[in-house]
Amino acid sequence: KATVSVLNCAVSCAFPTMLLHLNAPNGDSVPVEVAHDTTLAGLTEEVAAALGVPSSGLGLVYAGTALERDEDLQGLDDGGELDVLFGETVVFDRSLITDNRSTDTLRAVEGLEHVLQSSVRLSAVRTTAAVFKDQWWGNTKGEVFLALHRGGVLQHHVSLLGQARRDAPETNAEKYITDPLPSWEVAPGDVLSVMYRVGGGGGHTIRVKDLHIEVASGYFDV
Repeated sequence: KATVSVLNCAVSCAFPTMLLHLNAPNGDSVPVEVAHDTTLAGLTEEVAAALGVPSSGLGLVYAGTALERDEDLQGLDDGGELDVLFGETVVFDRSLITDNRSTDTLRAVEGLEHVLQSSVRLSAVRTTAAVFKDQWWGNTKGEVFLALHRGGVLQHHVSLLGQARRDAPETNAEKYITDPLPSWEVAPGDVLSVMYRVGGGGGHTIRVKDLHIEVASGYFDV
C-alpha cells in the first residue's frame, strides 16, 4: 500500500492536472483540464463549465463504466475520453387505475404526462406496481404503456409490464426495458404519457395499484 501511495504521489505531484477529452452528446469533443485529486462533484462541475450546461443531470462514463463515486475516478488517465450524458429522469406515479370498459382502445391516464423541453434520446424505463391484474379468467389482454405524442398524434408506444397476469393477480410486478426507446425520434414539445388498454371481447377489466414509472435520463443535445 505504501509503494502504491508513493507511485500515485509521484504522478500526481509531478503532474497536478490532467487533460480529458469530453465526448458531448452532439458529437463535439471538448478538452477540459482537471486536478488529479479532483472529486466526482468537482469533475462534474468542471465538465458542466466546459460545456456551458447545468451540472444537475450530468452523467459521466469512462471506458464504458459510469462514474458514480469518487473511487471511480482513480482509473482516469491523462488524455482519456469521457462520454457525457445530459438529461433528466421523468417520474410518473398513480395510486390506482381501474377500468372495465372491455375494448382495445388505448386510453390515457389523466394527469400522467410530461412535456419534453429539448431534443432527447430516451434510454430506459423501469416500472413497478403493487397490483397488476385483470378479470382473473379468460384471455389476458390488459396492458400499461409509455406513449409519445407529437401535436396530439401518437408516435410511439411500448408495453411496460406485458399483459396482466390472471394467475398471480396480487404479485408485485416489475420490469426494466430499453428497446425500442433509443430509436424513438423525439423533438422539443413532444409529450410523454402513460396509457392503458383493457382489451376487447367482453368481460375484461384492468386494475393497477401503486404504479411507479421512471423514464431513465434521456441524452440531451448540448
